[in-house]
Amino acid sequence: MIQATGIVAIDPRGVMGASGKLPWSYPEDLRFFAETIQHHPIIMGRKTWESLPDKYMCGRTVVVFSQKHRLSQGVWISSLAEYEKLSLDSPFLIGGAKLFDYFFQQNLLKACFVTHIQKTYPGDTYFPVKHLLGWKRKSIRQTENFAIYYYENYAD
Repeated sequence: MIQATGIVAIDPRGVMGASGKLPWSYPEDLRFFAETIQHHPIIMGRKTWESLPDKYMCGRTVVVFSQKHRLSQGVWISSLAEYEKLSLDSPFLIGGAKLFDYFFQQNLLKACFVTHIQKTYPGDTYFPVKHLLGWKRKSIRQTENFAIYYYENYAD
């Protein structure tokens, strides 16, 4: 089974989105995101796919989980059985919240980069933080507005 690495930014309450967008703008974190996923396949849900700028999809395999939609761009799948048939090298799961929860529950995440935004923002999409309990955390970068950590699952 292909295990992915997650990458997400959250506020202190776990907010990761608001009305299909990031509720904040931190260019340094966006650079970290872009550099980290560069040259890697990315996995996401349909809503994340709809909100993501094209620049993140160029020159890579894009896997989109969706029960209803199938578009020409990317690899569209709707089940774990379809995911198991894929051949992906070091993929990154980039969202959304439901897909993160599913990947955690199915033990499909081996690690996760989490940017902890210091300020609280309004939002309607929450990262399932509870799944990171017991994971080993390593500090990657600290700034005035956020801290980036690498979480690794040693429970397996």
